[in-house]
Amino acid sequence: MANTKSAAKRARQTVKRSLRNRSVVTHLRTIQKTVRSTQTPGSDQVRALISAIDKAAKRGIIHPNAAKRRKARLGKVLAGLNIVASRWCEVLRWMCLQRTLAMRLTETRLQ
Repeated sequence: MANTKSAAKRARQTVKRSLRNRSVVTHLRTIQKTVRSTQTPGSDQVRALISAIDKAAKRGIIHPNAAKRRKARLGKVLAGLNIVASRWCEVLRWMCLQRTLAMRLTETRLQ
């Protein structure tokens, strides 16, 4: 049990945040499973998954390197399927580059 009011408040905030973060991670896993389980995932599904991964990394729910790793593995899976592999790889590279540049820009602004 917390000894001070501020410690009790921090404990309450931590509980709320952990529940919210857990739901985001669960949602990510669900989207990943649906994309990987379908024979030919739609472009909307892939974009939604990449967007969800990037948002989770931006908010600090998952580590940025974990987000990059998940997107790289997604790219390998999509390239393994005989969908227009080069197109998917280009889309993934472009989206990763765009997100990386945006993150670097915000980091430099904060410094």
